[in-house]
Amino acid sequence: MKAIYQLVGNSFRGQEEKKAFAALRKGDKITLVREKTNAHDSNAIKAMIGSLHVAYVKAGDAIILSAIMDADSHTQITGTAAFMGASTYAEVQHGDY
Repeated sequence: MKAIYQLVGNSFRGQEEKKAFAALRKGDKITLVREKTNAHDSNAIKAMIGSLHVAYVKAGDAIILSAIMDADSHTQITGTAAFMGASTYAEVQHGDY
């Protein structure tokens, strides 16, 4: 099943992370990493470009995706960048871990 998840919170990242996020193009690789130990949100999923933590999956989307990832015992999933209007998304194929 293919799904898209909104990425948010880039404005709180460092300059290098902001530049990498701004440079994203449709189809670029994004890795979503489960962050169970996040003190603010136990469903948190961070978005990575290479080794850079550039954003988070939006909280409402993270609730859904974290349950899927936890049920399948996966800590990360690789997807590609997608865009709708001014928003950035990660497009993933569930089951492609």
